[in-house]
Amino acid sequence: MSEPFKSSALEANLAQTRYKDIFIPEEHQQFIALSAKYFGINKRAKE
Repeated sequence: MSEPFKSSALEANLAQTRYKDIFIPEEHQQFIALSAKYFGINKRAKE
């Protein structure tokens, strides 16, 4: 079996892009409000 891929660059990138609290600007919140009737679209917009 092959060894698992390890990359310190990937680990550093993932550490920097992991957010606990995400701030969504007001202009983007309008899109989320528009998609409120559509569960799937609204869920993806929030994510």
